[in-house]
Amino acid sequence: MTEVPHQPAEYALNLCEVGHQAFFSTTPPTEASFTQAMTSICTTWQNRLGIECFPRIYLGSYFCDRLFASMSESFMDVFSTYVSNAGTACTLVVPLFSQNMLQAGKKRLAALLERTREDGTFLFDEVVANDPATAQFAQQYAQASGNPVRLAYGRMMAKTTRDPRHSVLEETAQPYAVDAEQAAYLREQGYTLLECDPFAPVVDTSALENALPLALHLPHCLMTTGHVCEAAGTNLDPTQKFRPCGPCQQECLRNIQVYESFNLQTEAPVYFTRLGRTIFFENPGCALQGQQPQRIIWTPADYLFPAAQPAQPVGQAALLGGQSWE
Repeated sequence: MTEVPHQPAEYALNLCEVGHQAFFSTTPPTEASFTQAMTSICTTWQNRLGIECFPRIYLGSYFCDRLFASMSESFMDVFSTYVSNAGTACTLVVPLFSQNMLQAGKKRLAALLERTREDGTFLFDEVVANDPATAQFAQQYAQASGNPVRLAYGRMMAKTTRDPRHSVLEETAQPYAVDAEQAAYLREQGYTLLECDPFAPVVDTSALENALPLALHLPHCLMTTGHVCEAAGTNLDPTQKFRPCGPCQQECLRNIQVYESFNLQTEAPVYFTRLGRTIFFENPGCALQGQQPQRIIWTPADYLFPAAQPAQPVGQAALLGGQSWE
C-alpha cells in the first residue's frame, strides 16, 4: 500500500497530461477500451491507497494550451458516457492561454463548459483556473450556459521556490500566504479551493488556516514550466527549434525524459521528469503542518512517469520512449 500522511475528505484522480498520454496519443478510445483502461487505473490506485473510490476526476491540462484544445468531441463523448455511468464528479483544468492559442482555447473552454451528462446535468461542476484571466473566461462562459461552476485556485498561481537539489528544501517551508482580506476577495471572486504542491518534506500551511479549503497534489511536485517545449522541436530544422509557443505534433505524448541529479548538501540522488515543457519531481511523503487537505489530487504516476526513479543510474538524461532528441 502507498502510504500517504494525510486523511483527506476525498481523493481526486488527475488525468491531466496523463489522460493525453494514455488516451490521446493513439486513435480516440472506444467506450469499451476507455472503460477498461479506467477500471485498471482506478482499481490499481484504489488498492494502493486503501480507498474505496475516486469520486472526482480532473481533466484538461495545467501546462499546455495545445493539449487542452486537442480534447476532441469524440473523446469527450466517450468520457462523458463513462463518468455519467460511474456517477463521478468532474473538474475541468484550464491552462494559461498563449496569444496564438487564445481564441482556440477560449472556444474550446466555452464548448466544454456547455457539455452535459446523459441525465442533462452539466459535465463539469468545477474549474481549476491557472491565471486570473482564465478564471474570468470560465465564469463568463459558465454564466452564459447556466452552469454554476465553482472555481479552484490552481497550482500554477502558487509561486514558491521548489528545487530538491538545494538544502533549503530539506526543511519545513511555507507556501504563499493568504490573509483574511485576501481570502474574502477570493471568495467574492468565486474561488472555493486552493491548490498546493508538495514542494518540501514538510509544508507549513498554518498561514492558510483562515483561507479556503486546501487541495494537495501528490505524488509529484511541479518544479518549473515555461513557454518553450523541447519535445516540439524534435523534428524541426535547427533554425526553427526552441521558439516560445511554437506549433507541435504533440511529441510530448511520445517522449518522456528522466534526469538524474543530486542534493547539493546530502548528495542524495534526485530524479526529475520532463513532460513537454514541464519538469516534476516526486515527493509522495510530503507532510502538512497546519491546515490539512480537504482533497488530495492524485496523479496515477505509473501512466505519466513509468520510470521516474530508475533502478540503475542513467546518466544525465535518459529517455523513455525509444528516440533520442539529440
